[in-house]
Amino acid sequence: MRHDSKDLVDWVIVGVIALSLLAFFAFVQHANNSITGNVVGTAYNFSQSCYSFTDDTLPVVITQSSIDLCPTTIHHVDYFELRHPTVIIRCHGSTIMGTGGALFISKTSQQPRVTLEECVLKNIGGYYLNQTPVDVRIK
Repeated sequence: MRHDSKDLVDWVIVGVIALSLLAFFAFVQHANNSITGNVVGTAYNFSQSCYSFTDDTLPVVITQSSIDLCPTTIHHVDYFELRHPTVIIRCHGSTIMGTGGALFISKTSQQPRVTLEECVLKNIGGYYLNQTPVDVRIK
């Protein structure tokens, strides 16, 4: 049985497509377990198991129920885009420094509930900005 170069090229293309799909699904699976979207590329600090935000020109998109911010840090955030109906943000004494606008924008179909724990808020113009109000609790 003879194989010509077209058969080999076809198999290489199938292999590349299969590997690309595996890489894509691995990325999607990882993204569901973390903050996703337009966040600072190195926002997660693996050694401390917390997030740190330094670029207030980007929104922080939250798709999970809770996040821990790195303690004793100033986090520069334009706003948090909520894509989960209930979110707990644990600041551990750190500061969320806004840009003067609303802190939360809801992208959920229900009224979201946010709990801020041990957070210092500075330069925040309000808690939400859109038709769906956000229920914010501060502890």
